[in-house]
Amino acid sequence: MRTLFLIPFLLVNSVFASQQIVYLDPSLLTLDAGASFNLTVMYDVSDSDQTLSGIGISIHYDSSKLDFSYSDIKYIFENNLAGNPLIKDEDVDRSDEDESTDKVIVFVWADPFSNQWPSRSLPLRLLALQFTIKKKCTSNISTYINVTDTTLSAGYDFQSTNTSVNILNIKGDINFDGYSNIKDVLQLLEYLITHHY
Repeated sequence: MRTLFLIPFLLVNSVFASQQIVYLDPSLLTLDAGASFNLTVMYDVSDSDQTLSGIGISIHYDSSKLDFSYSDIKYIFENNLAGNPLIKDEDVDRSDEDESTDKVIVFVWADPFSNQWPSRSLPLRLLALQFTIKKKCTSNISTYINVTDTTLSAGYDFQSTNTSVNILNIKGDINFDGYSNIKDVLQLLEYLITHHY
């Protein structure tokens, strides 16, 4: 008879497993080609436990549409940060299951001995990242920034919210700065004057 009660217990335990949550804010953007934007990476835990062993995450993006470098990391929660962030080519298995992304930024926070991470009020701001949309992106396309886990605290599942960026290409944006304004008119006049025969 004990076996009959054990199976439902295991199923309930699995369905309601606690989760480490990472979400990108904002989750939706509509911007002009050439524009820069800030992305906040937030951390939370479904059972509000502030004393875990850490987490490892990867931020996936499409480098044909977005520029990013180490200097674009504007803020990082440094408590138990394991080494420096790593920007690298995406692995063949594409853990975000998105064929359009090709680069990842990897971050790991680890406190394996005392299990006191992050010891801060939740939700917690982990990162502030700045991306720049390439100036020559064609109009009316979208690109995605996804977050996946690389390591989790024991007994926890992962939950995430990604970001979708809708890219516009403004008519009249002659200098490709992401805006249509007087600077474009001046550049056009300069071109006409210097190329007048």
